[in-house]
Amino acid sequence: MSACNHFETILRISDLVKTIEAEGMKLTVGTDFSTYRNLRSAQFEQRPLYPMFDIQCSFIDASNSFWIAGTNAAGELVHTQAILKLDMSNTSLDEHLTVHRQKYLTPGLIGDADQAYFSVPGSAGNITGEVCYHGEFWLQGGEEGFRKQGFTALLSRLTFELAYTTWNPDYIFGLVPATIAQKGIGVRYGYFHGEPGIWRSVDERILSEEWVVWMSNHDIARLTQRKPDKLATRPAAHFNGQSIITHLAVGNLSPRSELTG
Repeated sequence: MSACNHFETILRISDLVKTIEAEGMKLTVGTDFSTYRNLRSAQFEQRPLYPMFDIQCSFIDASNSFWIAGTNAAGELVHTQAILKLDMSNTSLDEHLTVHRQKYLTPGLIGDADQAYFSVPGSAGNITGEVCYHGEFWLQGGEEGFRKQGFTALLSRLTFELAYTTWNPDYIFGLVPATIAQKGIGVRYGYFHGEPGIWRSVDERILSEEWVVWMSNHDIARLTQRKPDKLATRPAAHFNGQSIITHLAVGNLSPRSELTG
């Protein structure tokens, strides 16, 4: 990437962060997944941390991953997401999801994760190379929350911009519950493609339905050139002039959640 392209990326990321902060959310980008695990463990009303982003289950550090957290003016946690770079140069996404299905299965969906498998969409066989998994996306709802105002698109866009400039991956993919995938949430995240998949038990019971959503490197490049949508207006929030991208100290957050992500 040329110096000019780097500079353009810096400006885009800066604009995204400024836009989000101006509407009441302070952002933190981190690579310490011990910190992230502690942060997520404090969300008692949220489902447990997915194994793929749990440092006790996966090799995950600054070389292949990062997470983003958002807090409101009161310092309460209102947003999480994470992304992990995976080497699929000698395999494909369908094979990967079959072999590592336990790490993608929603915690608590079935007692023994080995007794479940994912019916993978056909296009997953073509997804290879350097592939990023985007997950853990949660945004606080409710009267004082941040849903249905355009934050979903901007927050996802921030992750895509950072991943693109850091790793230049061949693909980025995610898993989305069918109930919201059918309402277009994948498009709001920024994904270009999506196909339905099904989690089944070994005795062929349907456990849940999820869509695989994804973008190619070319799609990501196109997305970064698209001007982001504007946010709905919210009451002004102030953070005493503090930097909006910092390293997180868990003690500075007071996690609170209302809905699962």
